[in-house]
Amino acid sequence: LASRYHVTHTHSYRLVPKGSFSSIIRKTDNSQLELYGSEGGLSRFFSGRRFDQAMVAFLGAVQEISLQLLRIDPTARLPFRIEGDKIEGFPVRLQFNQEERWTKALKFLLIDLKWIAAYVEARLCN
Repeated sequence: LASRYHVTHTHSYRLVPKGSFSSIIRKTDNSQLELYGSEGGLSRFFSGRRFDQAMVAFLGAVQEISLQLLRIDPTARLPFRIEGDKIEGFPVRLQFNQEERWTKALKFLLIDLKWIAAYVEARLCN
């Protein structure tokens, strides 16, 4: 969204799109976090932590883009509020979370992303 619609990229994160093996790089420590899951067992516990970190970083990137839109248009507000690792009070962390709450958080995240795409398409691409 950021590059297609000429919205400045996020300052803290860099998205690395690779289909079902996408990741996000946190610029502060240059760590690459995978936005996909892996096998089960004990490795799932450790990879789950990294997946949760990646999801929180992705949510932070979406929040940074929304704040940039807010600077352009002070009336632009996402449908669902992002605060830390939560969207509308639902955590995006999968580990130690109820599946229904995590699913609702991702639903809200997708709605916010769709809203950003529609907003930018309607107002900034004309």
